[in-house]
Amino acid sequence: MGVRIVTDGAFGLWQHLARPGAPMRSRPRNMEAAMSGRTVLEYVKLDFIGEWEYYFDEFSFRPVADKGDLIVVREGATGVMETYWFVVPRPLDLPGGGVDTTKNVIVPRQENIVYIPVRCSRRENGDHTKCEG
Repeated sequence: MGVRIVTDGAFGLWQHLARPGAPMRSRPRNMEAAMSGRTVLEYVKLDFIGEWEYYFDEFSFRPVADKGDLIVVREGATGVMETYWFVVPRPLDLPGGGVDTTKNVIVPRQENIVYIPVRCSRRENGDHTKCEG
């Protein structure tokens, strides 16, 4: 099975993808519309460049600086590795110091899926991560 790349933030589409075959529904009235430009990838490797903060049990990450670089490596349908580069902006803190984790990079604990709040800036074939040492 190939990997789906989803870059539409519409609630109905997310709900539909979460339950294939389910009817499309509009978002509930009390729910904020999702921002566009989100990306969901099944990954082999994640490389968070620089300093990132971790929040809660959802494995929600955001850059410490104004923006952070994230490299995602995934296996394509033919088995060839593909590298995606992202520049992730740091979301603003909520009033009172809270954090809106949905605007962060989310890596669910039990899945090899990463939710990224922006679209990739670049993509190339191969694994372009680097080791230090």
